[in-house]
Amino acid sequence: MSLNDAIQLHQTRSYENRVYALKIFKELKNNYWIGYYYEQGYGGLNIDIEKAKKYYQIASFEENSDAIYRLAVNIINYFNVNDSDEEKKINNMYSTVLLKKSAELGHIDAAYYYGDILLNGKLDNEINTSVAYIYLSFAASRSHIKAISLLENSYHC
Repeated sequence: MSLNDAIQLHQTRSYENRVYALKIFKELKNNYWIGYYYEQGYGGLNIDIEKAKKYYQIASFEENSDAIYRLAVNIINYFNVNDSDEEKKINNMYSTVLLKKSAELGHIDAAYYYGDILLNGKLDNEINTSVAYIYLSFAASRSHIKAISLLENSYHC
């Protein structure tokens, strides 16, 4: 079976089909989808964010914009509360670099989040309104509602 067949099985939302889809993703060594299944707990897997991040990391080497984006989001959302300030800074920097890379590969959500980070100085980043505008405009040009709203409210377009 092909990757498209497995994705079609996934989209049925049936537990049995997702178990079968996971088997195909593993046979195809599709690290993005395996990571996604660990992140969401699909296909009979328990949710395991650390495993998901490992699969996303591998898929990111293949320039998979979805994997790069999911890796960044998981680093941001599932930080370790026991991390030192230095570790938090490194994770913030790494997730920002990942969002930028994913946006450069055309990922619309990544472009929005990266623009938002730069516009508002989030994740220990300095405010850079001119670069933020570029990324937000890209996302908005592809009908990203939050990007459109942020542009309207911040730049009075």
